[in-house]
Amino acid sequence: MKKRKLLSLLVAGAMLLSTTTAFAAEPTITAETVDDSKTGSITLVKTAEPTGAWLKANGVEGEGVAEALPIKNIEFKEMKIADLDTYLYNGEIGTYYTNLNADFTTFLTESGYTLTPDKTDDTKSYYKATTLEAAMEYLNQKSQFNVEDFVDHNGTAFDATNENGRTSKSDLDLGLYIIAETDVSKASIANSWLTGDDTYAKIIGLNSPNTDKSQVKEIGEDGNVLSGSVDATSVAIANKTVPYLISVPTTNTTTISSEGVDYAPGTVWMYDIVSYPKNTFKSITKMIVDQDDDKTLRMYEDYEIGDHINQVIFADVTAIRNGKTNKIFEISDNMSESLSFVSVNKVTYGLRTKNPTTTDDFSDYTAFDEADYTVVMDDNANKFTVKFTESGLAKLDALDNNYLIVVYFDTILNSAAKIGTEPQNMNQPELKWQHNFEPEYTITGNKVYVFTYEIDVTKDGLNDLSKATFRVQHVNNEGKADGIDMQFVKEEDGVYHLFDSECNDKADETVVHVNPNKDGKLTIKGVDSEKYVIVEVATEEGHNLLKYGFDIVIAAPVKEDSTLANPVATATHRDGTVTAEASSQDSNGQTVTESTVPLLTKDGVVYLTIHNNEVITIHTGGSGTYWFYITAAALILLALGGCIIYKKRQARA
Repeated sequence: MKKRKLLSLLVAGAMLLSTTTAFAAEPTITAETVDDSKTGSITLVKTAEPTGAWLKANGVEGEGVAEALPIKNIEFKEMKIADLDTYLYNGEIGTYYTNLNADFTTFLTESGYTLTPDKTDDTKSYYKATTLEAAMEYLNQKSQFNVEDFVDHNGTAFDATNENGRTSKSDLDLGLYIIAETDVSKASIANSWLTGDDTYAKIIGLNSPNTDKSQVKEIGEDGNVLSGSVDATSVAIANKTVPYLISVPTTNTTTISSEGVDYAPGTVWMYDIVSYPKNTFKSITKMIVDQDDDKTLRMYEDYEIGDHINQVIFADVTAIRNGKTNKIFEISDNMSESLSFVSVNKVTYGLRTKNPTTTDDFSDYTAFDEADYTVVMDDNANKFTVKFTESGLAKLDALDNNYLIVVYFDTILNSAAKIGTEPQNMNQPELKWQHNFEPEYTITGNKVYVFTYEIDVTKDGLNDLSKATFRVQHVNNEGKADGIDMQFVKEEDGVYHLFDSECNDKADETVVHVNPNKDGKLTIKGVDSEKYVIVEVATEEGHNLLKYGFDIVIAAPVKEDSTLANPVATATHRDGTVTAEASSQDSNGQTVTESTVPLLTKDGVVYLTIHNNEVITIHTGGSGTYWFYITAAALILLALGGCIIYKKRQARA
């Protein structure tokens, strides 16, 4: 068995370039010499790393991996390009690389690079680690894509990374290997990693505020989305890992400890190498701008039919290297039929320093010129796309860091809106990009939901319930009706929705008064978390109008996960004419006077009942008429008698 003494002139661990990372741990400690009888292994672990916690490149595995999100279905190949050998120099044995792969040397020559050996003898040329590193740097700078293609055609594949982001190859001959990431198109995140607490959401591209972590697709071996898996992903790889070198074995590049002993850099040979290839990740996130403070970003919000909804999409754009340029960069939004696109107001870009939670986080970004992009609307798909033009792509090419692009746009909740608390009125962003000499990539982002509710009124106390007529107004911040009758469009008897003035409805179809149907049912669709006053303006003859209007207050609580809970509602009236629908948590159908009544709500529908009282009248006819005349005559005689007595008394005086 021949062993080689480790010399300071070579630290093979330097072959773990900056494109790889690893956490420090306790490796198997070996002697200070290379053992030719051994083989080695390479384990690649693909993760999205926590912000500010980039893993250190020392070739070993350890703590902190659980804090990183594993990426599955990434494909790598390895290609051995040199043997590990020794060279006797001035009485000392040095470790070098020799017997270079013929295809590799040809590739170097065809790429215009002249590789000069550090040592030669009668039979071999010997190369230091730094010499081969310089050759790889040249190749990557000239064309990373060409290096990837070279390894793809000449290397040996790893299995695709599993749900833990891992893939390994064992029984590797000692020597120097190129590692290239060859296919990231099926990259996904196992759904099993996206349950429980938010640990795994704290990742670049996945830690946007209120990110719905269920929106990550899981892809099968055939490349198709698995049955039962959701149809979206929140993260994708923007740039492949730059091809890099790994030496098997390699030495530690940082101080490591084992059994209480610290080993300085370059003193331990490691045959089983763990490498963490880095990537930059692209993500695209969609948020609604809060309608109250006009800056907080939300994934869920409620609106009235006809309301304008200000939204933003922010997408990652990363610096590109090695002569690449942006060929395609498109940001789209896919909307359900209940949302109508109005306009893109502006598109901006700026350095990404945090994950935005309010519009203040990107208020100082630089605006693109209008000539830098076009806006294309696909009416059939209810989708708009911001497409960057040549001038816009040139600006992206010039970026030297990780940036965010922000699209500000306006939509309207139209009359096709779905009522309730189920996630229905949805839109979802999409990012498509392509660098020259690379495939086209498309990723989808989080889904954003808009909710709207309805009020279901049951009218009773009338013979003809359809005779009751109401108007509805908003209540202002001072608690008073704003005096403006809300406009509605009648769908059928007793069913109305708020007027959608800019999209589907016509002005000549609107009404300001609404009536129940013959069964006393009145449905008002398209309300949100607001305060409304409903006033009865007409009723059946022989019945009293409600003396006052009554207030309905609707509020949708925000849950801990920032989604909206089923709204709660109350009604207030001063003469006891409003009752809550029978339920276990309200007044159980009993009339309540001088108080606020809790109303039953279910699936975004608010229920209440309104009573009318009869007018008190004297019924006439028959014997009633006879007694009416007798009473009237008696009263007249009494009045005449009084007058006579009064005049006589005056005469005596």
